[in-house]
Amino acid sequence: MCTHCIPYGRRDKYEQFKIRHRVMRDMIKKHGIKYCCESGMMWGPVEAWNTVFRVDPISVAYKTLGDPLWVELQQMFGEVNEETVHPAVQSSAGNGFMPVQVDVDSLKGKHPLE
Repeated sequence: MCTHCIPYGRRDKYEQFKIRHRVMRDMIKKHGIKYCCESGMMWGPVEAWNTVFRVDPISVAYKTLGDPLWVELQQMFGEVNEETVHPAVQSSAGNGFMPVQVDVDSLKGKHPLE
């Protein structure tokens, strides 16, 4: 979608949606964080979370739950396929993957998505 086609008052919201899509996409594709579209939960190895938080501080907004608009964001900006819109639900028990509690003190001064 070209930005010159978007009404002036809506351009900021469009850009916010674009950022939200990029952050979730990168978490899933580049860093190996898993996402369950049914529960909205996100999980992955501690090392992956540490990398994600360091590389993209706004990813802290998704530390336990993914973006509630992920399917819609994928339809707007991404490749719509089974892997990205409805990734296979995987059990987080016993496979080294788990949601991570964020060390909030180490993230002071960073601004997650609103």
